[in-house]
Amino acid sequence: TSTMPTQTLSNHQLEFFRSNGYIHLANVIPDHYIKAIEVSYITLLKKYFKGKFEEFGDSEFLENPTFNNLTHILKTSSAVAHRAIYDSMQSMVPIKFLVNAPEVTSIVAELAQCQPAELSNFVHNLIMAQPHDSINFIGWHQDQFNQEQVSDYEAGITAWIPMHNTPAERGAIICCPGSHKGGHQIGARKPPSVAGSSTSYSLPEEALHSYSTSVIVANRGDLVLFSMNLFHSSGINKTTLSRYTVQTSYFPVGHQHFQPGRLMYISTPSPEQPTK
Repeated sequence: TSTMPTQTLSNHQLEFFRSNGYIHLANVIPDHYIKAIEVSYITLLKKYFKGKFEEFGDSEFLENPTFNNLTHILKTSSAVAHRAIYDSMQSMVPIKFLVNAPEVTSIVAELAQCQPAELSNFVHNLIMAQPHDSINFIGWHQDQFNQEQVSDYEAGITAWIPMHNTPAERGAIICCPGSHKGGHQIGARKPPSVAGSSTSYSLPEEALHSYSTSVIVANRGDLVLFSMNLFHSSGINKTTLSRYTVQTSYFPVGHQHFQPGRLMYISTPSPEQPTK
């Protein structure tokens, strides 16, 4: 028989999540999880772009303008290598450590009203949103597993974890509080427009009229959790720096609408000379 997890959130926080469909928790993620992901990322950059990133250490480079300029240039000139890095990050151990960390899963389980051992963790990505990226910009949508046949997402919870401070102008997430209560809407599926871009699902315009919007400004170490049914959008990154966030979704396996998930890759097998 399942027992409820020990309560770590206050009654006020639990009620806020139920009413608004999201919660923003400050200073939840120990920094060693973020630093480990930085090591994975810089290691892959050094592998695929030999000699380009040797000046950078294993961490604290995401705010470096020189680092950001270099990644922007190389993404354009070597898109195949960039896609290989994106796909590789999905299976890196530090990403899995973070999204399955007890500091995270204990809170997710509390919101989902189950034990952490009863959670399934779906696709986890390091999102690398470059400045003014119109190709991969995702407008208003609800989260869903586009490779699965799930009929209802009310039990699903998405985690949005910034790798650095994310003010509004760097593309902080925007949501419509309370919109999760209307259930899952039928959105228009937009397939990738170019190789390596994202599949997106846009909400019908009339679905947005009844709600106000809220910008969630989160910092490194913060944890944002929201219902998969919540209307939300990634903000436009108006800075000169990329926005790096880890995103994943959870679903309690005991729920009647649970379906197994799997990773989705955006690239073909890595080429022998990926930087060409």
